[in-house]
Formats: sequence, structure tokens, C-alpha cells
Amino acid sequence: MIQMILVVLSMTLIGAVIGALTNVFAIKMLFRPFRPIYFGRFRLPFTPGLIPKRRKELALQLGKLVVDHLLTPEGIANRWLHDELKEDANQWLRQRWHTVATSQQTPSDWVADHCSSEFQTGKQRQMDVFSIEERIDILVDEWTNQPIVSLISNEMEADLRKQFQDWSNYLLKRGVEYIESPEGKMQLETVVSRFFDGKGTIGGLVGRFATSDKIVEWLREEIVRVLKDDYSIELVTQLIDREYEEIRNCQVNELVNAEAIDAAKVTLKQTLYEQVPMLKHWNQPFMNWMPEYEERVFKEWTPVVIDSLFEFVKNRLEWWIEQLRIDEIVRDQVNGFPLERLEALVLSISRRELKMITLFGALLGGGIAALQGVLMIIFGMNFSS
Repeated sequence: MIQMILVVLSMTLIGAVIGALTNVFAIKMLFRPFRPIYFGRFRLPFTPGLIPKRRKELALQLGKLVVDHLLTPEGIANRWLHDELKEDANQWLRQRWHTVATSQQTPSDWVADHCSSEFQTGKQRQMDVFSIEERIDILVDEWTNQPIVSLISNEMEADLRKQFQDWSNYLLKRGVEYIESPEGKMQLETVVSRFFDGKGTIGGLVGRFATSDKIVEWLREEIVRVLKDDYSIELVTQLIDREYEEIRNCQVNELVNAEAIDAAKVTLKQTLYEQVPMLKHWNQPFMNWMPEYEERVFKEWTPVVIDSLFEFVKNRLEWWIEQLRIDEIVRDQVNGFPLERLEALVLSISRRELKMITLFGALLGGGIAALQGVLMIIFGMNFSS
């Protein structure tokens, strides 16, 4: 009887050791070896480890995660295009208004300072010959058939370029805020869970033990680190500058269709006749006539302009995000991340869970071995009798 008990205990111990070692090796093989091992022309099976082997896929999926679920046009619009930002824009317009309204310049002087010489010459010639409606048609046609760069002064373009880095900082800062928000965390948890569920039994087992806040926090920290990196600011600034270089040389009619241009003409004429009395003040200083229109401008015009601008930005967000190619930025950063450091990070934040996986393997292996020992004794006794 004692001999049978010793046999069962021995089998249980051996089974526990085998189960624990199996899970230890499975965990190690998630990362190691980092590179494939060859014997001559033949590659050793299961080399490299799962994560090094699927590294490019992981980088691609993380890039898609950021673009498809984190920095989405809808999320950015909900986060940025809110009433508080509209109020900030309104305050900025008021400041600009007061600057002009206290100036001794006339509208004619302002046009001379801020518009190209070709525009000024053409405009003066047309004002001498045609009616206001005909002048509007000709002016709009001239504007839309010229490159955008020819319609703005060098000073205005220089001021615009100075804002590119500020825009980059603002975009990345908002991205960090979204990643650190509860909504961003929830999206990360969902994607991490789906990633492990699709990696088979071991991946699912690791996912059940390791899809804790620790891994999500690590992912959030790494994404935030990428967004805060100086290289990201420089890259986004370069992309904005590159996009601007393409747009500045385009004609207006290449970006806006003919129907919209015709509608703009009609709207401009109506606006000029109904709501823009500035025409009669063309040669009078701004400070003599602008203050009396302030209430009307900020009560009737400004809300419409701001709402239209926000709607335009909202409609173009998806295209702008595509041009920034954020998924490629994330993919390149993940592909360049050292595997040794990635292994150390994952093991450090999931050490307790991985120990539980090892213990679970020991318990499962020992339990199966003990059951086999008991069954062997029972059937052995029956056969001997």
C-alpha cells in the first residue's frame, strides 16, 4: 500500500514539474529566441519567438488601432470642436477687430498692404469700368484661376509658416489627452483583448491573465511617449509643411468645384448689397466707421463664420489624418523598439500573472498525473484479482 502511495506521489510530482516547465517554456517562447536559429539550411521550429516573429504584424495592428479607434475624426471632432473653442475663436476675432477698428488706415490702404500688386491693379481697373456685380464675377474668376500663393503677401505666408510647429504641438497634445482619457483606455483594453484572443490557446491564456490595467497602462505610456517625442513633433511639422507646399501652388478652382464658385459669387453679391456698407467707406479711416458695426458683426456674422469654419474642419479631418499617416509613425516606432526592452517591460508588469500561469500549469500537470496514478492502481488491482 505504501509503495502505491509513493508511486502516486512520484507521478504527481513529475507531472507538476512537467506542467510548470511547459508553461515556463511557453512564456519564454513568446519572446525568445529573438532571431531564427538555423542548422545548415534548416530552421529550428518555433524560432524566433511569437512576438519577434509577429512583430511587424503587431506594429501594423497598433498603427491601425491608433487611427481606427483612438485618433478618429469623430473622436477628434468631439474633443476639439466644442463650444469652448468657438468662444476662444470669437475672442480672438474681437481682438483683431479692435486692432483694426482703432487704426487710421482706410480699406483701400489695407488692400494695398495685404494683397498682391496684380490683384490691386486688376481691381482698380475693374472698379473704373464695370458695375459691382460684374466686378465681383471678374474678381472671383481671377482669384480662382491663380495659385493660392499669388493671392497672399509674403508677410502673411511667413506668419502662417511660423504657426506650423504650434499646430503640431497642439495636435499631438490633444492626441495625448485623448489617449489618457477613459475612452482611450477602453479602446486599448478592447484591442488588446482581441489581439490575445486571436493568438491561439497560449495567447488566449496569457490574455486572460495579463489583459489587466498593467498592459493597457504600458501601451498608453508608449503611445504617449511616441506622441510626446521631439521626432513626432518634427515629423508632423514636416508633413504640414509638405501639404502646404502642395496646396499653395494649386489654383483655387482645383480645390473648389465650379458650382461652389458660382454659389460663392451669388452669396458674395447678396452679402455686399445687404450687409456690407463698407463700400461707401472705402476711403475713410477704419476708426471713423467700424465701431458702429461691431454689435452687428459679432451678433450676426461671427457665429455664422465660426460655425462654417468648424464644419469645414470637421469635414476635412479624415483627409488630414490620412495625409499625416499616423499609422506609419506608430508602426515605425514599434518596429524600432528593442525586443529586449519590450520583453523586460512585459515581464515586469505581468510578473505576478505569469507566476500564476506557471503555478496553474504545475497544478494541472500534477492533478492529471495523480489521476493517472489512482486509475492505474485501481485497474491494476482489478486485473490482479
